[in-house]
Amino acid sequence: MAAGRGAAAATPRATAAKAPAKTLRGYQSRIANKCLHDNTIVVLPTGSGKTLLAAEAIKRLGPPALFLVPTRLMVDQQAEALGSWTGLSVTKYMGGAGLPPSTFKILVSTPQAFKAAQQNGIGHLQWSAFRVVIFDEVHHVLKDHPYRKLALSLRRSSLTPPPPASPATGSSSHPRVVGLTASYSYAVGDAKIEASLTRLCHELRITATETATRQELEAGGYQAMGAAAEVLLDPRPDSAGTTDDTAPAGVVPEADQKPHEMGTTFFRREAKGTSTAFTRLLMACVRSMEEATAAAAAAQAAPPSSQPHQTLLFSSPMPPSGKLAPREWGAYAHKLALKAAAAAAAGGGGGAKMPETAAGRGMGGGGDFTGNSVAKRCTRCGIDANAGQPRRSSSRPTLHLLLAELEHWYEAVKTMVVSWEEREDDAATILDMFGCTGSPSHRAASEAVWPSDVRQKISAFWEAVPRTFRRYDKLKNVLLDKYDHHGGDGSSSGGGGGKKCFRGIVFVVQRVTTHVLAHVIAADPRLAPRFSAACLYASSSPATASLSVTKAQAQASIEAFRSGSVNLLLATVVAEEGIDIPKANCVVRYDAMMHGVSMVQGRGRAREEDSSFVVLSERPDRTTADLEAVERQQQRLVWGFRPPAAGSAAAAASDAAIMAAQRLREHGARKALLGIAAAQGGGGGGALSALNFFAQKTKAALEDGWSKGAGGQWVCTLSYESPLRELRATGTAPGKKAAKKLAAAKLLAVLREAVAA
Repeated sequence: MAAGRGAAAATPRATAAKAPAKTLRGYQSRIANKCLHDNTIVVLPTGSGKTLLAAEAIKRLGPPALFLVPTRLMVDQQAEALGSWTGLSVTKYMGGAGLPPSTFKILVSTPQAFKAAQQNGIGHLQWSAFRVVIFDEVHHVLKDHPYRKLALSLRRSSLTPPPPASPATGSSSHPRVVGLTASYSYAVGDAKIEASLTRLCHELRITATETATRQELEAGGYQAMGAAAEVLLDPRPDSAGTTDDTAPAGVVPEADQKPHEMGTTFFRREAKGTSTAFTRLLMACVRSMEEATAAAAAAQAAPPSSQPHQTLLFSSPMPPSGKLAPREWGAYAHKLALKAAAAAAAGGGGGAKMPETAAGRGMGGGGDFTGNSVAKRCTRCGIDANAGQPRRSSSRPTLHLLLAELEHWYEAVKTMVVSWEEREDDAATILDMFGCTGSPSHRAASEAVWPSDVRQKISAFWEAVPRTFRRYDKLKNVLLDKYDHHGGDGSSSGGGGGKKCFRGIVFVVQRVTTHVLAHVIAADPRLAPRFSAACLYASSSPATASLSVTKAQAQASIEAFRSGSVNLLLATVVAEEGIDIPKANCVVRYDAMMHGVSMVQGRGRAREEDSSFVVLSERPDRTTADLEAVERQQQRLVWGFRPPAAGSAAAAASDAAIMAAQRLREHGARKALLGIAAAQGGGGGGALSALNFFAQKTKAALEDGWSKGAGGQWVCTLSYESPLRELRATGTAPGKKAAKKLAAAKLLAVLREAVAA
């Protein structure tokens, strides 16, 4: 599903419902009782009723209660479930909303929104105001996530363990804490898994961990135990048998795939001529397009003397001269295209025509940015190739059209950067779906918006692009097979005489890949009649400047999937966690699973009888078999795990081990911290980048706070918080950017000294 951006900001609102006359399953009742007396981590499979047992704990402990969910999509769903079970009024709160009302029974909130509101110092949002705090999908506390910042804040607010509580007790200064998850660790290996659970318990002051046996689950009526994985793999891409960057062909060798050097590696290979053949052709196109765009911007026609001259300057956002991150390249071109179009409409110079030079002759064509045949084809997959793009104001190409098309070429380059030059299929399809195809005979003709020398490079690029891609073909074969296996459109009968029909979810890593696969499916003559696909990912960020899914569209897709009008969701991790998708019977992992959390949560989306779980890609160091072993290890450990009692020798030893581990993380990241700062000149911008990287590596919280100082200047306070230390620094300047850079430079200096000591 492709859509424009600009969803309306949410506002806090309360709902209430009568409590239903239902009973808890046996294991739910047992665990809910435990949550009344202990801060508890609850580990249960997806769909086994973790939300209801938490709702029961809220009902018995009494309001006010805070229920935190990791995504906006989960706010409405969990609010409805809590209100229905408890009969209490529920206030929903998420980004873009005003402050919650001063009184409420249950507050369901995203962590970002709650943290921002809490920082305003409002008393009814401080931790001591709540009787119980629920962290849904609590494993996020272990990584660089807003949950972690809240967990550290909550721990600091209660330096002593919360006293025992019961439903009859009055208000306590320490809220009861309950964490819900299906998989509590991202680690592999017994020691690391135990360390994760220990750390989770330490940071949330957990005193008990609870789960249920398979027998308990089945006795309670839970049957969705997870399908056996079908692993269908291709050989790894050829790396030219070498582990260095000088290989003349092949993707980036695995030994050189250092995430913090992703962009550096890509452009170093470009400069040395060692990129893949596909990348070399792609970059030849983009570099030529940048030159043509810069020339068009420089040659803007002067406006009439009665109008102010509007100058739109263009320079490459990519290295070596550009400084923007890959995720910003497309948005940069998109923004300039809209400015140029607005200037052209107003009669300014931003819509200047390409100069009449030898390189610019021969350009023709009319209509909109893309050819009609491409626009019709892409409309089938929910992508309007012209959506969000400036329209032509004359019969000849203008600057805004160059920028509009360059946006998509930048997105193709970004795809190659973040995939270590492997995802040629996705990069080519991004261009194809927006009509940036040149004019080889086997492809739809697009309007010639570029000078002839650029068009020649585009043609050479497309002549080298294969007509089909192996990954798409493999996904196609799996989908067709599972479509038939699970009853197709429902016209066949199930084994018990009932009707069944296909409901599938394909999980990917990148948001843009959902749109790519939607396009591939809609354009295929065998897939298109069988599959009605919708894209699903967090609405907080778009896939590209021209591709996004709003919160309303995401919710509509889920409802359409539930009703059957959509039978295939193309989703990122947002669909793994918490969202109620009860009728899925096929899950396909298109991209490699990174950890056990992803495997358990994703597989758990398919809850129908005889469900399928298909794996099309694996990491060599984390195979499906490895992750299944992790799942078994987590279950064994959580049964026998007893968090050390506060004040005990075991608790002191645990605290010491956590501190030692933090010292090792900070020491290990110190060299990278200094190196990044030096590489970026040690200035404020480099300091901020170094701090972000250091905080990510050390699993610490890096936060900023703002106030107005003397003379109306901005005062930025940056804080670094870890189990070892809390450091702060401030910067004051007329602008927010400058203030933050100054604070970053000061904090970096303080942090260097602290870590060295």
